[in-house]
Amino acid sequence: GRAVLSLGILVFRWVSLAWMAVLALTAGELRRPWLAWATVVGLAVWTGWLTVARPRPAWPVLAAALALAAAANLVAGLVMPAGSVGERPYFAAGYPVAAAVTWGAARGVPGGLAAGLALGVSLAAGQLANGVDLLDAEPAVLLNLAGGILNFMLAGGAVGLVARLLERSAGQLRQATEETIGARERAARLAERESLARQIHDSVLQALTLVHKRGRELATGGPVPPDQVAGLAEMAAGQERA
Repeated sequence: GRAVLSLGILVFRWVSLAWMAVLALTAGELRRPWLAWATVVGLAVWTGWLTVARPRPAWPVLAAALALAAAANLVAGLVMPAGSVGERPYFAAGYPVAAAVTWGAARGVPGGLAAGLALGVSLAAGQLANGVDLLDAEPAVLLNLAGGILNFMLAGGAVGLVARLLERSAGQLRQATEETIGARERAARLAERESLARQIHDSVLQALTLVHKRGRELATGGPVPPDQVAGLAEMAAGQERA
């Protein structure tokens, strides 16, 4: 389940990165096109490394993912025409969301919410860099900003919840599998013990039958040879050892 979740996040990174490149080409004039394309190339290198290396979600990787996503939000405010946030497609597109869901998948609901909040702060910083006065902004602008922050936090928290549910399900599956294997081993040992008991039981009965028959023959046949009596005793002793 975690592998599928990680693969889905990786696919989302590539799709959102492609959309950033489309916006850089078609969304109109940019204030700093060189910065926009440098950001796209940098994120492409980062995403390519994640695709090839598939690193474990350790703290350095998570911190780098969050820092790059926050930088993308800030760069969006710097490259878009001044005051155009909310009036045209946002340059950073959905790529920063990948950082929130990555944190949620690795650190659960608290991690996803914290990363979403940090990205929300970077989103506000990007709007300030775009020339938007948040203190004197229209309600629609503030609602748009609040919606963006909420989206980041919901995405991170929701994926964190899914990751924890996957972990719990995996734990229950492991426990059920171990219990099933244990039951099979106990059943196999019991079957082996029963088979061995049947073999010993049959062997003892055969030996007792032979001792009984040979004993009667010796009892009615006159003097008893010591070696034959010793043979019967050894046969009985062998069955006792078995």
